[in-house]
Amino acid sequence: MKTNVITISFFRYITFSRKFWAMGMMQFAHEHLKTAKGITSYKLLGTGSGKGFNAWPDFSTYALLVFWENEKFANNFINESRLFSKYKHHALECWTVFHLPLRSHGAWNGENPFKPDLQPNINNNLICVITRASLNRCKLHQFWSYVPKINNIIDDQEGLLFYKGIGEWPIMEMATYSIWKNLDSMKEFAYKADNHKGAISNAREKNWFKEDLFARIQPYKAIGSWQNRNPLKEFL
Repeated sequence: MKTNVITISFFRYITFSRKFWAMGMMQFAHEHLKTAKGITSYKLLGTGSGKGFNAWPDFSTYALLVFWENEKFANNFINESRLFSKYKHHALECWTVFHLPLRSHGAWNGENPFKPDLQPNINNNLICVITRASLNRCKLHQFWSYVPKINNIIDDQEGLLFYKGIGEWPIMEMATYSIWKNLDSMKEFAYKADNHKGAISNAREKNWFKEDLFARIQPYKAIGSWQNRNPLKEFL
């Protein structure tokens, strides 16, 4: 049985009433998640418009990131819990990806929920990256003025299978979730694309973040659909 499993579920809503319900669950889901068996940590997340960082929220899409003791607890929650059933009932689509932690550093609200680190499965080339940052207020303009330079190139990246901006608070606390065909394609964007390299350099030199985290995790299963398909179907 796989342990230290990480799941992220994306939910898409189309009517005003259901979008309003989803927004409310950003507050009301806590009481259910805090008592769910097998959860070691979780994040209720909104998303940004478009694919990458965006200051304007995407009110049609929400995400649930959960850290589990093992896969059995994750499956029980997704297949049997009343809370997840409600999410699926209200959503037009639901897509859940299962991962194992590979490598991480930094902090998210004072802790690193992605530990411990594991070795990747050599028979699975997929790599997922989560980057999260809490922005310094005095650096907001510098950061957001740079963001379009990255968003403009992300669609052209070879090997990118899925990319979405996520976060707890618009403008101040943002993250990205991306899935790549392999490690080389991820590194090509992260360390060689000029605009992304510039962002990394500026973040360090100009102190954009008061807290940040970088995590590599390996997707090994995906269920449900996104935009009427499972983006990882042919890879897992």
